[in-house]
Formats: sequence, structure tokens, C-alpha cells
Amino acid sequence: MQRTVSEGATITLRRRPDGVRVTVSDSDTAPPERRDPVWDEESGRGVLLIAALAARCGTVMRRDGKDVWADILTTPPAYAA
Repeated sequence: MQRTVSEGATITLRRRPDGVRVTVSDSDTAPPERRDPVWDEESGRGVLLIAALAARCGTVMRRDGKDVWADILTTPPAYAA
């Protein structure tokens, strides 16, 4: 499933055997940056949230932007069984 969420940004969801891969693609060529936002700031928490929720995550830089992906598990990993 793929959906454009704003001008220049697209979210893609791909089912995986153990969960789902969420990819956000945009035309910004700056890599995502982990920040420590002040509690009343309205932005700056995306990378922190993804790192806390995802089993794996990463960024693929392209000439015309980037893809930021995260694997979210929906079944327990083998080591937790």
C-alpha cells in the first residue's frame, strides 16, 4: 500500500512475515537527525519514536531525496518465544 501524505512525501507499507515495513520517502536530501527536543516543541521526535518502536530502521539516501524505513514486528521474535 502506498499513499502520498503531503507534497513530496509518500508512505509505503509492505507486509513482511513477522510484521510490516513502513517507508517514508521524500525529496529532502538531508538525512534524518536524532534530536532531544524540549518538552513543549511540536516537532523533532520522529527519529526517537521510530527507534523506540522498530525492531530495525534505517535510511537510504538517494540523489533526489531519501527513504526512511522501519520494521515493526507484529509477532514475537524467535528469541522471545
